[in-house]
Amino acid sequence: MTPADLLAETIGALRQAALRGDFAAFDGLAGPLATQAAALEAAPPDQPTLQALKRSAAELATLLLAVGQGLGAARRRVNEIESVRRGLGTYGGDGLRRTLGLGGETTRRV
Repeated sequence: MTPADLLAETIGALRQAALRGDFAAFDGLAGPLATQAAALEAAPPDQPTLQALKRSAAELATLLLAVGQGLGAARRRVNEIESVRRGLGTYGGDGLRRTLGLGGETTRRV
């Protein structure tokens, strides 16, 4: 296998790990990725192969950016849910924030 083939394989493995949400796999792929990129510099592939690698790397970068944004949105949503669990908030007539407890109080309809 050529250095370009190995690099393409590692980029593909990173893509699959990102799609599965297997972020622990990134640690095991980072070392080989750096080694393979260095080997590629020592023995550059032909132009079409290089362009294909660049496209794959750009697609991976886009995917990783989207994954990061998704994780950020999930983190914000978890924080919102946690905030509601701690109690709802409102503002009083004096403009100060007040927390409405969600304790075991029973609400009755009249």
